[in-house]
Amino acid sequence: MRKIAFSFLTLILSFGCLQKSLSQHAKPGGSQARSLSGPSATIPELWHQFRIASSETRKADLLYELANSYLLNLKIDSSFFCSQQLRKISLEHKYILGLGKYHLASGGACFLRNRGDEALNHADTAITIFESHGSDFYLGMCYRLKARQLGQQSDHKGAQNYFRNAIFFIRRSGDVSYLQRALHDFGRSFYFSFEVDSAAMYLTEALKLAEEMNNDAKIFNTGAMLGSVYLLSNELDAAGKTLKYALDMRPADVDKVHLRGVLANYAEVCILTDRYSEAEQVIREQEKINTVLGDITGQLNDKKLRGFLLYKQGRNGEAMQYLKAAYDLKEQLGKTDFDIITIALYLGVCELKEKMTRQAIAHFHHARQLSASYRFTAATMDANRQLADAFEQINNTDSAYHYYRAYAFIKDSIVINERDKTILDLSAKYNAEKKEFQIKELRKEKELQNKTIEAQQLLAEQRRQQIELVTQQAAVSRLRASEQSHALDNKNKEFSQKQRELEAAQKQNKLQQAVAAKESQNKKLLMVIVVAGLVTVCYVLYRYRQTEKMRKQLTISLSELRQTQQQLIQIEKQNEAHNIRQRISRDIHDEVGATLSGVVLFSEIARQKLGGTSNEDAGEYLDHIYSNSKDMLEKMSDIVWAINPKNDSFEKIIFKLKTYAMNLCAGKGIALHFNIEEALFQYSVSMQTRKNIYLLIKESINNAAKYSMANNIYLSMKRENDLMHIEVCDDGGGFEMNNQTVGNGIGNMQTRAKELGSELVIRSAPEKGTRITLQFEFHPIEVQAALHS
Repeated sequence: MRKIAFSFLTLILSFGCLQKSLSQHAKPGGSQARSLSGPSATIPELWHQFRIASSETRKADLLYELANSYLLNLKIDSSFFCSQQLRKISLEHKYILGLGKYHLASGGACFLRNRGDEALNHADTAITIFESHGSDFYLGMCYRLKARQLGQQSDHKGAQNYFRNAIFFIRRSGDVSYLQRALHDFGRSFYFSFEVDSAAMYLTEALKLAEEMNNDAKIFNTGAMLGSVYLLSNELDAAGKTLKYALDMRPADVDKVHLRGVLANYAEVCILTDRYSEAEQVIREQEKINTVLGDITGQLNDKKLRGFLLYKQGRNGEAMQYLKAAYDLKEQLGKTDFDIITIALYLGVCELKEKMTRQAIAHFHHARQLSASYRFTAATMDANRQLADAFEQINNTDSAYHYYRAYAFIKDSIVINERDKTILDLSAKYNAEKKEFQIKELRKEKELQNKTIEAQQLLAEQRRQQIELVTQQAAVSRLRASEQSHALDNKNKEFSQKQRELEAAQKQNKLQQAVAAKESQNKKLLMVIVVAGLVTVCYVLYRYRQTEKMRKQLTISLSELRQTQQQLIQIEKQNEAHNIRQRISRDIHDEVGATLSGVVLFSEIARQKLGGTSNEDAGEYLDHIYSNSKDMLEKMSDIVWAINPKNDSFEKIIFKLKTYAMNLCAGKGIALHFNIEEALFQYSVSMQTRKNIYLLIKESINNAAKYSMANNIYLSMKRENDLMHIEVCDDGGGFEMNNQTVGNGIGNMQTRAKELGSELVIRSAPEKGTRITLQFEFHPIEVQAALHS
């Protein structure tokens, strides 16, 4: 039985290890090590590894780590030095990734030096390099650097867009530490733009990651920011719990300035929730820090918090003195601090209660103005309500009604937002309950594993008791031998010896009874272990079969999806080839067929004229045949040129247009002016797009040369983002737009514009020339640009 139980336990442990191994291999991503020298390498260790490095690329990577380490220690000049050395090695050995890391490190140093434009330029260059090499982690770091710089310049919307990119790439790289930083920065940007719901969402995710990493400093920083968000949205209970949790987790070397701000926020929460004794303790703690720092911000915090506390305790006169002193410090602060809004509101309320209505109205107006500039809706609503009460106190009913309406309007908007937020909260609650059910299932599995471990411990205890029993039996045997020896040596003690033997026999009997009872108990325990082992094995086998079944189904689904994709790609290629053949056929039919039909008709008329007497008429028709044949050859040449893949580049299009236009305008004395963006020469376009662009511009130049009587013709082509802008204009006689009939030339131009996905715009007036413009989406086949070191 013992051997069977031991076999079951071994089998259970084997399946547990196998399942854990499978889960680890199946887990997507995973944290990637970003340091060549280990996560805790010091700067001297990095320099040592740099000196013994065997390759130049490794030296470059170590210089990047050194530059980052110096940045973390705020040694910016040393960071710049390492970055320059990194650039030198990367250029000498054509290490493109090293150049990307140089721009990333230099951008970080420029960010700390408040050199914003340089930081953005370095970030953009690094993004270009890392995009071409598919480096997700470093690409995410570049986007985070750019977002932080834009946030420092108060461009919070732009910063949020780049933070999204940073989070996407860092999450895909699997680096949890930097993902937590990016989520924290993202939530912080929403806090400064007063989008508290988004700020709370991303800061909550960042706090969970900090807790998973068990990093006290990250928990303190993110928890403090999340508590500030809750305080800003007036969720006092959540703000108090979160700020208290952050303060409990603060590290020993926490920054005093940051700690002072967190303590001030927590003291304000305690005051607003009527916990005056706790608020007093927190205020005293932050006053100690202010004594050490001795700055204006600390003085303002002390007086503000004292004023709030006295006001809440009903001591309006004393509260007004502290709040007035805090309010007057705004001039020394050098800038309008966000706390001035709250100070002005509380000061106005105290003055209103003391019948100092004019002063209260002035402070309420200031608070309303500041809160509107900060887009702080709740403070604006409070200021409007207080202004309504103040004007009502001096019987100015019109102004009181005006501000009460403004208050009611904002309040209704907040109610609507709260309703939407309630819907989101219900959805979040459903997801939380779903996750809680999954957690309970995982706990059940863990409890089953714990029971298995307890069974192993019981088995070990049983073996220990068996060893003790064998030891006791050996002791009994030694005791018998000793008694027999004494009986032979001392016959006079035979009676006492027999008495000892009797006692020993009784002890042995009791011991055997105890052993028998223990064996019975062990048998029962063994049965329990066997049953538990069978249940566990069955459960593990069931889960394994379910996993295998799902894996097979997924494999089949992926195979079918690949086949479907291949079929769709093949069909699309066939359709594209068919469309190209149709377009070529239509062009040949429309352009060449019509011309050949004219040639046949004029040939027949000329033959009839030659058979008669009118040779002059025959000559006229022969001229028509010559003209149409020449036109047909030109059109056939254009079609052949358009379908030739050697002419895919924009440079060939521009060259052919210039050749045609110069030949056409040389004999008419018309000056040509080409303004072509040089970057277009690097692009290649599809056959259809190339043909439509060329023929449309050719027709425009042809019409201007033949009919406009112009002295100058201008052609402009440029690309902005994904849009191509084309413009053909002349300084000729122009025409009246309302009286102009659409001919074949303009009709063909409009048709080609539609094929390009655009609309042809023609503007003209008598004696003011003609302007033809076209704008369409332009996506080249390939861009012939590469980064060269």
